[in-house]
Amino acid sequence: MKSTLLLKKEIPITSDLKWLLEEQISNWIWKITEAPGPKRSTKYIGQRYWSKAALEYYQKTNSTKGLRHEHVYGRKKLVEEILAANNNEKQIKEIFNKAEACVVLHEEHKNLSEGDGWEKYKIAGIEYLDLLEDD
Repeated sequence: MKSTLLLKKEIPITSDLKWLLEEQISNWIWKITEAPGPKRSTKYIGQRYWSKAALEYYQKTNSTKGLRHEHVYGRKKLVEEILAANNNEKQIKEIFNKAEACVVLHEEHKNLSEGDGWEKYKIAGIEYLDLLEDD
C-alpha cells in the first residue's frame, strides 16, 4: 500500500492550528523511526544504525536498559523544513527520508548537542555502525 502526505493549503501556517500541525508532523517523524520493518521489531531491535558502544553493550547484556533511540536529524528541525517546503511533495519526501534513528548509550546521547545529522556524531566522537551494510 502506498500513501502520500500533502499538507492542505487551506490551513495557513500562521493560523492558530500551527501548533497542532507541528505536533502531528513531529509524531509522524517519531513513528517512522520506530515502525516495524523487515528486520525491525522495536525502537531498538532491528534498527539500522547503532553506536558501536551501544551494540557492544546490548550484545553483552541482551538488555535495552541504558539505551536511547536517538533521532539523527532533530525532529524540530525536520518539522520546520517540512512546513517550509510549502507543499512540495518531492521536498517533503526527501525530508521524511532524513527521519533516521540511531541507538546509542544514554551517556553518548548527552554528548550529542552540537551539529545536526551525522555531523553531531563526528563532533561527539561517537562511532556508529550501519547494520544493513554489515549484512
